[in-house]
Amino acid sequence: MRRVVAGMVALVVAALVWAPEGVAQANTARPHPKRKPWPITVTVRTVPAIPGVHLTFDGRSLVTGAGGTASYTAEHNFDKHSITLQDTTFERPDRRYRFVRWAGQRDPGQAYQPTITGLPMRVNTTVTVAFAVQYRLTGQFVDDTGKAIPMNDGTVAKIKRDDGTILDLPATGSVWLDGSVPVYHRSTLRSVDVSYSVQSVTIAGSNVVDAGRQRFEPARSTTVSVPLRFHDLTIRARRALTGGAARSTAVVMFPDGSSRTVPLGPDGTAVLTGIPRGAYRVKLHASGIVLDRWFVLSRDQTVDVTVIAVREIVVAGTVALLVALGLLLLGRPAWRHRLHVAARRMVRR
Repeated sequence: MRRVVAGMVALVVAALVWAPEGVAQANTARPHPKRKPWPITVTVRTVPAIPGVHLTFDGRSLVTGAGGTASYTAEHNFDKHSITLQDTTFERPDRRYRFVRWAGQRDPGQAYQPTITGLPMRVNTTVTVAFAVQYRLTGQFVDDTGKAIPMNDGTVAKIKRDDGTILDLPATGSVWLDGSVPVYHRSTLRSVDVSYSVQSVTIAGSNVVDAGRQRFEPARSTTVSVPLRFHDLTIRARRALTGGAARSTAVVMFPDGSSRTVPLGPDGTAVLTGIPRGAYRVKLHASGIVLDRWFVLSRDQTVDVTVIAVREIVVAGTVALLVALGLLLLGRPAWRHRLHVAARRMVRR
């Protein structure tokens, strides 16, 4: 029995002494299949799809193709890698691009940085870089018939973005406006078109558009036609007693306080065409009493201005005085009797 136990102990000691060398020989002869290298691809995708965007992957240059993607392939490894966006803003003939954020990066704090780090190459990965797109917009101001209205630099046009931001639309020339912006929802980035509405166009102190009625999207059209509310005003001067035409000069006060003097024709009228809607005042330069007119111009309109001339004032005063004297005399019996007797004598003669 002792010999059997001693033999077993000797076998165990021999196994412990020779095991490492045997294992090493076995591993050298038959390597583990999972230790063989295999390719891993990291893909960068732009939203919207933009060709020609320059990036670097661990310092190696990448450029997006026609579909707005670029990729880098290397063997599987446990290193940390980085991607840098070289073009954070750039311009094409008809649009501008502005970097907004990443999606799919490892560190959430790097979403709005041009460089993201800590990317692994253990499985195939896609990261997304999103841009806001601006378009050069030109405004055209027209009347109700579609005819262009000349504008000056003093005209103030305001538009409102769908997020509530108020912006200026120049009366002449063009302006760059966001046409599409990236929206991050449920770990996915997508591009959404931006819409605007015309809020005001101020001419001569009056807003000549209906706020919020007209909407447009720069991504669909880079020209917006804005119809303005202009109307014709006819001024007609009339005499109070006769109703005839009064030759004079009219002064038109505009909503901003400015004025325009226009002569009246032989028929006592003057026409102002294409003036902005708003509150106006008309007065005449004439001898006598002139009643100024206040009104709101919201359509083609004719305004009558009454003139009471000095001659008419004298005639009206004389008539009123005679009527008053007649009433006074008729109200007294003695005077009424005397008038009756005098009238009979005149008839007899």
